[in-house]
Amino acid sequence: MDVAMSDDIDASTLPTRPKPATAAPLLTYFRDLLAKNASGSGTVQLDATAVQLLLQMMEQQQLLLENFQKLADRVESLELKQMTRPTPPATVSYALATGKRSGPPPPPTKEQMAFARPGQTTIHAKPGTNPLKAVDQNLVVDKANAALGDLNATVRGEKVVIKAVRIQPSGDVTFFSKNRHQKEWLNRNKHLWSKKIHDDLEASPSTYSILAHGVPIDFNSEKAQSKIDIAAANDFLSEKIFKIRWLGGTRDFNGPKKAGSIVISLSDPDLADALVRRGSIYLNSLNHRVKRFKRLPPQCFKCLQMGHFGKWCKADPKCGRCGKNHETRECQIEKGKGELICAICKDNGKARDIWNAHTPFDKACEVKRNWLISKKHIHV
Repeated sequence: MDVAMSDDIDASTLPTRPKPATAAPLLTYFRDLLAKNASGSGTVQLDATAVQLLLQMMEQQQLLLENFQKLADRVESLELKQMTRPTPPATVSYALATGKRSGPPPPPTKEQMAFARPGQTTIHAKPGTNPLKAVDQNLVVDKANAALGDLNATVRGEKVVIKAVRIQPSGDVTFFSKNRHQKEWLNRNKHLWSKKIHDDLEASPSTYSILAHGVPIDFNSEKAQSKIDIAAANDFLSEKIFKIRWLGGTRDFNGPKKAGSIVISLSDPDLADALVRRGSIYLNSLNHRVKRFKRLPPQCFKCLQMGHFGKWCKADPKCGRCGKNHETRECQIEKGKGELICAICKDNGKARDIWNAHTPFDKACEVKRNWLISKKHIHV
């Protein structure tokens, strides 16, 4: 085998590494071959044994290089991991944790505020009575919670609990619960627990009313059979009908109208929603159009003021026809006769040309309109 050696190799291209203390075996053997077998022309004569040994040493050298490369790759990988290691969180000292915050905490959400606010449920007493006036509040709370315990009252997995009571001078009783969710349960089921506290506490169940149109005038809304007929024709239990009444009061059999609208008060909100979505009910093989009944804002028939009903009113009466101090139903002036007088506007200091142009039940009443706007019954 002939190996040609070139003398014009550029030394600047070679790596400048420090020389090892001892030469590698392959390099030592190669130098010995050059020293012993080099001719004057620069060629080196190698026999088969030398060539075989040289090849073996080159293979060993290659294995060493590969092992060194693997080691270098591993070292590089470890270095990269050291560089990308996340910075450990700074330890918060006790002084920093308990010290004054740099800024105010975020305000609570509406849901958090509503949940934390105590609920209030007012139960009316029978007119003219004050059944719990002389009863200790602790006894009232204990009796109320005992009644709720008998009903297994729970909301969102938590027991409904009465925290406190306030017995008002009128005889009505306000019960305080933990939050809004418990208040809603108490309002929805007030007819179940209030009577267990005292018989003179009055509460009817919460109802969800629908309005049915075109009902024949001879329909008797007060008969129990009427509830059964409506429930059977529309596939639900008659117990879910709390009350049926004619819209606008009593019927006039001698009038020109042959049909009218009835208000059906249901105890099941889901049933009311289903009938409204369907848009009709069946009665005596007829189909009657249905829509949700929107209650008018409460106006007292006794004192004529807005916001409450006459049944619970403790104020002095005021007539809606003549404006004097008696109830409207006791007035000697027939309905529709006499001059128009609005006692609400008159008592609020309005000019005569204003209070003398409408009645307290008219939508044109300015005082009434302002109240409706303040309670968001009218949007302007």
